[in-house]
Amino acid sequence: MPKPTNQYHPKDAYKRRSSRRKSSSPNYIRVWSVFAFTSCVDLFIGLELDKFVSGFMEFYFRDGEPYLQTAHGTLINWWDGTGHYALYLILIALCCAG
Repeated sequence: MPKPTNQYHPKDAYKRRSSRRKSSSPNYIRVWSVFAFTSCVDLFIGLELDKFVSGFMEFYFRDGEPYLQTAHGTLINWWDGTGHYALYLILIALCCAG
């Protein structure tokens, strides 16, 4: 049986680095998935503010954050519900693709 050597080989370093990257990737996917969920909540808030749906977030406007009923709050909800949601889905897709 050959004796193991402690010599540095560049291929071994690449394997260590690539395995580290692969293990951290699912953590990013989890975080982006949570952010995508919050973007969906903001989309429902925007839909309710513009009277497309009703009854989903009434308690939140009453008890939580009433400033969302302003024009600025509505714009923030629509941007987060559409723009950020699309960006999070693109990030997840690119991360899963390679």
